Amino acid sequence: MKLSGKQLEKLEKALIEAFPDKVSLERMLTYQLDKHLSSIVGEGSLQDVVFKLIQTANTEGWVENLVRAARKQNPGNSELKAIATELLTPEKSLLHNVNNAREANKELQTNKQNDLDEIAVIGDEASEVGADYTKLRDLLRRKNFVLADKETVDKVLWIVKREKYGWLNNGECMNDENILPSKDLITIDKLWLAASKGKYGFSVQKKLWIDLGGNPDFMLDCEKNDWEKMRQAANIFQHFCNKVKWKEEEITYDLRAEKGHLPLGLYATVRGDRIFQVWSKIVFGEMEKEIGENKMEIERLKNIIVREGNKNNRERRRDKDNYYPSKDRDQCFEKDQTLDQREWFDWNLEYLYLLSRSDF
Repeated sequence: MKLSGKQLEKLEKALIEAFPDKVSLERMLTYQLDKHLSSIVGEGSLQDVVFKLIQTANTEGWVENLVRAARKQNPGNSELKAIATELLTPEKSLLHNVNNAREANKELQTNKQNDLDEIAVIGDEASEVGADYTKLRDLLRRKNFVLADKETVDKVLWIVKREKYGWLNNGECMNDENILPSKDLITIDKLWLAASKGKYGFSVQKKLWIDLGGNPDFMLDCEKNDWEKMRQAANIFQHFCNKVKWKEEEITYDLRAEKGHLPLGLYATVRGDRIFQVWSKIVFGEMEKEIGENKMEIERLKNIIVREGNKNNRERRRDKDNYYPSKDRDQCFEKDQTLDQREWFDWNLEYLYLLSRSDF
C-alpha cells in the first residue's frame, strides 16, 4: 500500500511526536523491525530523518509495518493511534469482508450439501442393507414430521427385522454392527437435519446429550457391565429428555419444538408404556388425515396400532429379565425405587445404544 501526500504528512507528525529524538526512533526500528536507522537514512535533523524514513518505507512497501511497529513501541500516543486507525482499518475491513465472503460461500456449500435433494436416499451411498429412504425424504420435504417420524421407525424396524413386533427389544439389535448399520443412521440423520435446518436429528440429540455430560463411549461401559456408570448414564439421559421436552404432554410435531425434539418415535418404541400409546395416537391421527375417506384402511391401521400398543408392555416385562438379570440390574437402584423407575432405566439405556451407534 502506497500512502498519499496527506497521509505521509500525518504519519511524519505522528512519528515526531511519538519519538522526539533519534535515539528513541532508532530503538523502535531495532526492537520492532530489526532495522538500523543510520543504514536507511544517514545523518540529519530529526525532521529530515523521519521524512526520509517514511519515504523509504513507502517506496519499498513496508510503510504499514512501520506504522504497526511505531504503534506497538508507543501504544499510548494518540497521534499514532489516529494514523494507525486510518491506515490499517481499511485493510482489516477488506480482510474482514473477504473472510465473510468465504464463510458465506462455505455456508452456501453446506446448505447445498444439506439440501434434501442432494442427499442420497437409495443405493450403496445411502444404505448398507438396501433400504430406500425416498418416502422419508418426501415426507420431510412436506414438513409432515409426524409421518416422517413413523417412517423413521418403520425403516429401523425393517433393518433389524422387528416389523411384526413394532418395537426395539432391549438393545440387542443395537449391539451388532451388521444389524443396524451406521451408514443408514447417518442417512436418516442427514435427512432430518436438512428438513429442519439443523434443529432435529440423531446427531443433534447426541450433541445435546454429550453437552449434559453423556459419555460417547457409553457402549464400552455396557460391554463391561459397569452398572454404576450405566446408572449415571441413564440419569444424565433423563436430564436430556427433560431438555428436549419428551414428556407426553409436550410432544410437538413442528419446527416450534425444542432443539433435538425429533425424531421421537424410536424413543417411543424403546420407552414403551404411556409415551408409546400417546405417540401411536398422534401418528394414527395424522395417517387418518392422509388417507382421507378410505375407512377400511383406517380401521386396519388403527387395529394394528392398538394391538401392538396393548401387547407392548406385556412382552417387555417378560423379555427384560432375560436380557438384564434382576440380580445384576438391582445393583443400580436404591431400595425405594419402583419397578417403573427401574424399567425407565432399562429403556433409557436402549436409546443410548442408538445414539452411541454412529460417529455423527
